[in-house]
Amino acid sequence: MSDRPAATPLPEGSVLLHIGPQKTGSTAIQESLHNARERLAELGVYYPGPYRRPIEAGWAVLGHGAPLGRPEPRIETWDTLIAGLHASPLPRRILSNEDLSRGSDAVVERIVRDVGADDIQLLYVARRYDQLLPSHWQERLKARMTLSFEDFLRTVLEGEPTTWEWRLMWECQFPDQVLASWGRFVPPERTTVIVLEGGDHDALPRAFEQLLDLPTGLLVPPDVVANRSYTFPEAEALRRINRLAAQERWPDRRYLDLVRRGVAKRWTNSPRPEGAPRIPGLPAWALDRVNDLADRQADALLASGCRLIGSPDRLRTRDRVTPYDGPMELAEVPLDLLEAAVGSLAERAATTRRRSLTAQRERLSKEGPAPVGTRELVRELGRRVVRPLRRSRT
Repeated sequence: MSDRPAATPLPEGSVLLHIGPQKTGSTAIQESLHNARERLAELGVYYPGPYRRPIEAGWAVLGHGAPLGRPEPRIETWDTLIAGLHASPLPRRILSNEDLSRGSDAVVERIVRDVGADDIQLLYVARRYDQLLPSHWQERLKARMTLSFEDFLRTVLEGEPTTWEWRLMWECQFPDQVLASWGRFVPPERTTVIVLEGGDHDALPRAFEQLLDLPTGLLVPPDVVANRSYTFPEAEALRRINRLAAQERWPDRRYLDLVRRGVAKRWTNSPRPEGAPRIPGLPAWALDRVNDLADRQADALLASGCRLIGSPDRLRTRDRVTPYDGPMELAEVPLDLLEAAVGSLAERAATTRRRSLTAQRERLSKEGPAPVGTRELVRELGRRVVRPLRRSRT
């Protein structure tokens, strides 16, 4: 039985604005809301569709552009999303997008103005930093990052706050800064913070049900296999593919098609290999820094005046987490894993080429020649990564 306090249902007419941040269970709760959309409407809750979350609308209002070769986001998608919120006659509405926690002061002001300042009930989620860091590292690997786990830790814990990796990691994870920005428009009594603890997959769905006055058990967390964490060998294999992609200067679109939608997606959607090691914990030097940051996080929430679900003291790591003293890098990636990666790349390359040829036939005069070279890229990965490992074992 959980000792989490129950949340009071939000008043009718509210928009539950869930801003994440990233790696705090947003994907799981959005999948639950997406799957229950029709039932939610029957119970008086509007969840905009048709997708799991309004990803393009979020990119557009942030003004950061789209990552990894995707088309430039259109601000019309944000305008359509807002129009749908205002047009809904249902008593309660939801807007959930973790990207919004990264908005500048000007972006926050626009979001509040468009949604309606008097209607917003803000929802922020806090997670322990020692659990967040490995999760964020693997997510960055999906975006072509080549830093090892230890180099990543040094970048975000000892690096300059002006660097992209530091900002991407922390700008949305310091609740004192995020809540201060949103607090210019949404007072603390209309802001709820959920404190997550590792392994508690029910915290978010139960809190959403209570806030939206829904029956308990309506929001069912998706199967964890659908978006599981990488094993350490999988993360390292992806990092080595990223190094090859950087050396060969793969275009963003090619990387998106072959790796992000191929190898990376296959691993996150497959059962976890039995006995495979997890991404390491934090070495002593990193844990010392995280202890200070975790205290800052907990103290900020305790002083925020916001409605808290869960105790911020559970976010502290000092005297609760043991430093990791094992190797921070793998000397070798299992051969079977890399061979599977090559097979996935080849399969995805064939699919991409078929689609390119089809598009070429339809729009030859406008698009020019179809992309070439995917087979060569797959062969190169096999030559430079898999075969050397095979020779080392013979």
